[in-house]
Amino acid sequence: MHDRVHCLLKRFIIFFNLLIAFSGAISIGLGLWIILDDASSLAFTKVNELQRLEPSIVELGAYVVIAGGCAALMFGLLAIVSVCSESKCCLTFYIAIIASALTLQVSSATMGFMFKDKWQNHLENEVLQEISSSFDGKVNSNNTFTQILNSFQITFECCGVNNYTDFERTNLWTKNYNGTTTIIPQSCCRDRRITTDCLTSPNGKNSYIEKGCKQTITDLVTRYHGVLIAVSLTILVLECLSLYFSLTFLGIIVSKEYELDH
Repeated sequence: MHDRVHCLLKRFIIFFNLLIAFSGAISIGLGLWIILDDASSLAFTKVNELQRLEPSIVELGAYVVIAGGCAALMFGLLAIVSVCSESKCCLTFYIAIIASALTLQVSSATMGFMFKDKWQNHLENEVLQEISSSFDGKVNSNNTFTQILNSFQITFECCGVNNYTDFERTNLWTKNYNGTTTIIPQSCCRDRRITTDCLTSPNGKNSYIEKGCKQTITDLVTRYHGVLIAVSLTILVLECLSLYFSLTFLGIIVSKEYELDH
């Protein structure tokens, strides 16, 4: 009976981790595809927000995908090697990684849920402070924060954190265009060409003043929250199953060794 369970568990764990390794390899390939040919790869996703992202942000995301793929590939291969060799040391190490990942995920999710309002308010205040102290309003700015904010506003068609009034108190932005006082930066305008009407007399037709970026992020999370929850729960369930079967397999190995010794 033990031999049959041992064999079934071994095959299941190998098959399960082959899927993980395969998904990791796919992620690596996807990341490389995005880096080498971002236009066709983003069009393939059918997600409009991704297709409007700046190339630098897309490339950064691709590297994150590749890193995650490498981790999944190594994780899957480690499990397969551990099970095939029936090494208690490797299996224990594998189990420790799964247990650590589960603990980290559950604790992070719990802390994030408990202190959601606090970290959201803290993040909002930090961005508003950066707008006040670092934003210079230039389209081709060398300022890192200005570049990121401009890119975000253009990509997601929003203006400011809450609205355009967030730019009323800025230390570096001169708010001047051809001798005329401007109200919003160029990145808040719908037309990418610099136009006096948008900069000095913005409205809902020529700019994004009616939509803050905070609301945009909320809308995106709401739109894809079902997918995010489903993916998170799937990963959690798979990790729990992997932990359970790995512990069972390790227990069988230890039990067989004990029987041989006695």
